[in-house]
Amino acid sequence: MTSTAGVTELRTYTFCFLFVKCIIPSLSVRKLDDKIIERKRQDTLEICRIFNEENKGSLITNNTNNKYKRTKRDVDNNEISNTVKQEDAVKVEKIVDKLYDDLDPSGKAVKYRRRNVTDMSKTKNKTENVYRRFNFAPAQLLGPSPLEEEKITKPLKSPSPQIPWIKKWKYGIVPFFIDPNTYDSFLAETILKAFDYIEKATCIRLQRLRERPTDKRSMQSVEWLYITNPSGIRQCVHTNERKPNTGVQMVVFGYDCLSQGEIAHEVMHILGFSHEHTRPDRDNHVTIIYENIKPGYKKYFEVRDEDPLSNLPYDYASVLHYPPRAFSKNGQITINTNSGTKIGQRDAFSEQDVEKIGMIYGLECVERNKDYLLKTCPSVGKVSTETKEVLEEDINKYFKDRVWPYGIINYKIKDALEFTAEERENIKAVLNHIEKETCIEFRDITDEDKRDNKNENDNTNESPENTALSIMKTEDNQTRETSSETIITTSVDVVTPNPNEYKLTLTITNISLIEPVSEESDTNNDTTGIKVLRHNLKAKKLKAQGRSKIKQVNKSRKGTVKDGSKKIRIPISPHRRHAVNVIVLTRSSEPGCKCPPAGKPNGNKVLIIHSDCFNSVNDLLHVFVHVLGLDHQHSMHDRDTYLHILWDNLTPEIKKEMEEKLPPAASAGFAYDYQSVMHYPWLQIKDGVTNIMYPIWNDGWAMGHWQGLSWTDVQKLDVIYKKQCENRRREMRNE
Repeated sequence: MTSTAGVTELRTYTFCFLFVKCIIPSLSVRKLDDKIIERKRQDTLEICRIFNEENKGSLITNNTNNKYKRTKRDVDNNEISNTVKQEDAVKVEKIVDKLYDDLDPSGKAVKYRRRNVTDMSKTKNKTENVYRRFNFAPAQLLGPSPLEEEKITKPLKSPSPQIPWIKKWKYGIVPFFIDPNTYDSFLAETILKAFDYIEKATCIRLQRLRERPTDKRSMQSVEWLYITNPSGIRQCVHTNERKPNTGVQMVVFGYDCLSQGEIAHEVMHILGFSHEHTRPDRDNHVTIIYENIKPGYKKYFEVRDEDPLSNLPYDYASVLHYPPRAFSKNGQITINTNSGTKIGQRDAFSEQDVEKIGMIYGLECVERNKDYLLKTCPSVGKVSTETKEVLEEDINKYFKDRVWPYGIINYKIKDALEFTAEERENIKAVLNHIEKETCIEFRDITDEDKRDNKNENDNTNESPENTALSIMKTEDNQTRETSSETIITTSVDVVTPNPNEYKLTLTITNISLIEPVSEESDTNNDTTGIKVLRHNLKAKKLKAQGRSKIKQVNKSRKGTVKDGSKKIRIPISPHRRHAVNVIVLTRSSEPGCKCPPAGKPNGNKVLIIHSDCFNSVNDLLHVFVHVLGLDHQHSMHDRDTYLHILWDNLTPEIKKEMEEKLPPAASAGFAYDYQSVMHYPWLQIKDGVTNIMYPIWNDGWAMGHWQGLSWTDVQKLDVIYKKQCENRRREMRNE
C-alpha cells in the first residue's frame, strides 16, 4: 500500500515535470512540401497575370485627373464584371479556394462564403457558411467603360461601407509583441494559435514583432500591441475599445482567459468593437437585473449612446456578449434573455462577428491586397527562381575562416548568476536542437576550466607519485594483484598538427604490470600508442617515492622520445585540441537582440546576449546560428527575386545592413528559404519607422517566425561542416 508521503512526493515530481515541460520551448525542423510551394507560386503567377491584365498600366501611374474612378468588387455580389473574363474569374476563385483551404477546431473543412461565377446560380448561396471569405486580390480594379457608365442607374456597392470608426488599424494589420517575462513559451504558443484562427476567420493580419520597440518615437507614434501581464492577473481584463489608437497599446490576457473565444473577444475590443449587450436597443432583446450585479461593475452594463452597427440584428451568439451570470454577486442571473436564447459563448466568432469585422476593415484589407500586388506583381514572372550553381571550392573558400575545427564549439558561461534558470534552459534547448539536427557539437567547458584551475593549485604541493597515479588512472579505476612484475621506461610524445599545442614527455619507471608487455603485443598497438597505456598497463602502486617523475618540456610543434627503437604517440582528443577558440557567454540588460559576427572567433570571444534575445527561443537560435557561420537569409544574392523592400520605410541601420548583397557562395548552393531561422520577419518597428519587406511569393508570409531550424538550414550546416565532422569522427575512432 502506498503511503501518503509517497503519493505526495509522486505528485510533486509529476507537477515539476509538467512545469519544466511547459517552460522549456519546443524546437523542430520544418520541411515544406516542394509540390505545395510550387502550387502556391503558380497561383501567384496566375493572380498577377490577371491583375496585370486588368490594370493595363493605368494603376501604376499617378494620374489624379483620371475621369473614371476605380471601384472594387463586392465579394457578396454574384454578378460577374465585364472587365474580368468568365474563365479568369473562375481561375481566381479556384486560387482563392486554395488560399482558404482551412480546418475548424474540430478538424472539419471550413465553409466560406464564396463568389458565384457560373451562370447557373443567380442568387446567393443559401447554405450555412461559417466565415466570410476575403479575396487575396480585388477582382475588379478598373471602373466601367464610358458607355457602360451611362447605363448604370445606381453606384456599385463597396465591399466596405464608409462607416466612421474611432479605432482603425491601417490596412487591417495589427503588430504585436508578447512579453516573455509574463508569458512563457507555452502560453505564448496558446496566444499565437488563437491569433492564427482570427487570421483565418477574418481579413485581419496579426503580425508578431521580432524585437520590442523601446525608443520614444516607436512608443508614441507607431500603433502596435504590447501583450503583457506584469501583475499576474488571472481573470479577464476588459480592453478599452473606445480609445483611439495612439502609439503602443498595452493588452493584458489574464492567465485564466486564454481560450480561443476569450482571446477573440479581446481582439474584437482591440479592433474597436463594444459588447453586444450594451447596444442602444439592447432592452428590446435582454433584461439587465442590476440588483444581482457586484458593486462597481454596473458600468459594464451601461448602454452606449450610439452604435454605427445598430442596424444589424441583435446577435445573441456574439463572442462579445456577456453570459447570463456575468459579475453576479449572489450567483443569480444578471442578464435575462427575453427569448430564452443561449448567450455568452466563448468558442469562436459568430457569423455576424465576422461580418462586422468585414464591414469595418474590408476596405482596409482590399487596399492592403491591392498595394501588395501593385508592388510585387511587376517582379513576378520577370525573374528566375532557379538556384544559381555555386562551385564547391567557392563555398569552402567563403566559409574557411568561419567554421569551427572538428565541428566543436567550446563555450563557457562567464557568470551563471547573470542568467535566470529559464534563460539557461532556453540556451540548452537551442544547443540541443542544433546538435540533434546537425553533426555539430557544443561543449561546455565552464566546469572543466574550474577543475583545471583547481588541479593546478592542488598539484603544487603534491608528491610525484600521487601525480603519476592521477595520470595513470585506468578506466575502471581498480587495482589488481599480479605475480609478474616488469619494469619499463617509456616516454609519451604528444603530436598535434596545431603549432600552438605543446609536447608532454612522461617518464614512467618501476610500475607493476598486470600483464607483461611483449614485443608482439607492443607492435600490434603501436599505431595508437594510447592502447598500450590504457589496456595493458594496470597501475597497482608505486614501489617507492621518487620512482616516477613528470617532466614538462618547452613548447614545440613535435618531438621524439624513444622506447628502445620505437616511438609512442598519443593523439590529443579533438574536444580539447581547439579549446583556444572559446565563446564566453555573458548577458546584457540592454534592449534589442544584436547579431554577432558570423563564424568562429580568433581566440576567446565574449558573446553578449542582449535581453530581448530571450523574447523568443527563435531569436536565441538565430544568434547561435550566426556563431556557426551563417549570414542573414534576406541578404542573399537572389533576395530581390523573393522580396520587395520598401527602402524609403527602412531605418538607416537596417538599410545599411541590407544595401550590400552577399556573394552566391554564402548560400552554400541552396535556394532562397523564406522559412530560414536567419530570415527577418516582413514587418519590424524601430525608431518610429515601420520597416517592411514584402514576400513576392505568397508562401512567404510566415518568414522569420518558425520555432526551429528550417530544413534548408540543416542541410546548409551539414554541407559546410561535413569535412570538419568527418575529421572529428576519424580522430575519435583512432583514440
